[in-house]
Amino acid sequence: MRATYERITTDPRHRGIIKVAEGRLEKRNFPEWSMGFKSANLEELDEFKGFANPTGKTFLNDKDIHPTIILLKMFVDNNRMTDNYSST
Repeated sequence: MRATYERITTDPRHRGIIKVAEGRLEKRNFPEWSMGFKSANLEELDEFKGFANPTGKTFLNDKDIHPTIILLKMFVDNNRMTDNYSST
């Protein structure tokens, strides 16, 4: 397990890695999930129901303090996601 984590952290395709949990699992939580990431523009993302525009005024408001919101904020900040979007 540690060797896999170390390989990921040294891979230049990954940046801003945040370890959320560590330990052994009896079974995979999401056995059908394969990892992937794609940068998309606003037009592509607007096709998804529930898409929240990261450049919008209401995106991840400071009043939202749920741990999941904090994790999402860190992901957006660490991956400079707001730099990939332009207002239309």
